[in-house]
Amino acid sequence: MRRRVDAGRPGHRRFRGVPAGPLDRRAHEPGDHRGAVHLRPHPGRRVLPYLVAQIAGSIAAAAVAGLVWGSAMAASPTRYAVVQPRTGTSGTMVALAEAAVLAIIVAAICWVPDHRPSWPMPWIVGMMFGVQGALLGTLTGGSANPARQLGPALFAGQTHVLAAYLIAPVAGAALAAWALRRRLTAPSRTAGAR
Repeated sequence: MRRRVDAGRPGHRRFRGVPAGPLDRRAHEPGDHRGAVHLRPHPGRRVLPYLVAQIAGSIAAAAVAGLVWGSAMAASPTRYAVVQPRTGTSGTMVALAEAAVLAIIVAAICWVPDHRPSWPMPWIVGMMFGVQGALLGTLTGGSANPARQLGPALFAGQTHVLAAYLIAPVAGAALAAWALRRRLTAPSRTAGAR
């Protein structure tokens, strides 16, 4: 049996009868989800529970790791697996890199399904996160996920650039979604010339 594709609103493609979740290819990370809301593929009411679950999972994972491994989790080099920038990398550099990475990833998440629907979006997003981790891992830590950073940073007491890790990815994702929405909803230049 073939599934029908629901074109729905502009920029929205889902299979009818498939609930949002793992098969909803536009929500992989908190920053992705927040940015995608600006294009309206998800009802806004889904954002808060998703963010709460991600943050609770991050904090719970750090707490459980501390209980299971004890002082070994808090000691160097583990430090609750907190992401840290390279020594000498400023918080501004971290923020710019994290925002740029999520802007690029969200732009792809929003653009590919409508322009290249046959492309394997889960693979593309996974590879993009892998590449960003490989390229930025030694500079900024390559987090690109606010929830992933929160729990470990709080438990390790490494909060000196936490704001950059929490705010910049969401800001980059929202900026990309806003720019794409603006571009998609702007009147065509050729239409105005007629």
